[in-house]
Amino acid sequence: MTLVDADGTVHSISDELGTLGAGDAVTVPLQATFETAGAKQLTINVRGKQYDASGDLVKSVHIEHPVYVTVSKPAQPAKTKPQVQIQTEPAVVGAETSVAVTVSNGASHPITNLSVQLLSPRPGINNQTTIQPALGAHNETTFDLTIQPQVSGKQSLKAIVQYGQSKSVVATTTITPSPLVDKTTVYATVVEQNGSALLQYHVTNNGNAPLTDVFVTGETGGTDLPAATIESVKPGTSETATVPLNGHPSGNATITATYEIGTSTGETAQTVQFDDTTIETSNSGIVPGGLLPFLIGGVFVVGSCLGYFGRRLE
Repeated sequence: MTLVDADGTVHSISDELGTLGAGDAVTVPLQATFETAGAKQLTINVRGKQYDASGDLVKSVHIEHPVYVTVSKPAQPAKTKPQVQIQTEPAVVGAETSVAVTVSNGASHPITNLSVQLLSPRPGINNQTTIQPALGAHNETTFDLTIQPQVSGKQSLKAIVQYGQSKSVVATTTITPSPLVDKTTVYATVVEQNGSALLQYHVTNNGNAPLTDVFVTGETGGTDLPAATIESVKPGTSETATVPLNGHPSGNATITATYEIGTSTGETAQTVQFDDTTIETSNSGIVPGGLLPFLIGGVFVVGSCLGYFGRRLE
């Protein structure tokens, strides 16, 4: 059995196929390779011999059967584009919000000239671009960006990732900035540590945006208390600043904290009454600055340190 094309070129030969009885069939694989695509006409030539029941040769058999096939162009290998994912913190109007754009390269080769552009049609989300020379095969990288929305409500956020020679892929997400809420409180306590008095300012942020550049001051009886600074206070947390004191304050004190929140400056104040009697002296080491005091039998405890307490005047 042979497979030939219209030009007489033999593409495949299969010999010694055995004997076929009446009603029998056999499958013979034949193959052909073509240089060009398009319609092709082939011919299958089948040659054999026919014998009678006594095994005597009756005749030689030659059958030609035309075959028509359509040859397609080779499929191009699929190109794997980078995958892009956008993750954002809860957004607040006027406050900086972190945006993480993660780019994953699933291809078997590195991508080069990688850049990420973050943009939105709404105000406060200025176009930002950051670059990276290359990203290895089967690897990922995260670009950390920030936005500062100026209006509330749902709005789109788009990341355009460019790479190689003018190639790009786009990812989008939506954010819904909430109106800015400032619920900041300040408080103060005095503790005695190894014979020295320490003033602790406690700033609590119950709002929905970070406080930055916090500056706390105090005044009692016309005398200024030592000032202190706190770099930042995240929403839902408290931070404590500890400063040494010369002597023990008593009576009413006004504690004031100023800070940056969003695009504005905030201020909060609290009047605290200090008890002028030392409850107990502790020799237990440094007072942890991040711990808030709590009352046990009228005594404020910070870690294992006992000392003065201040009563908040509402």
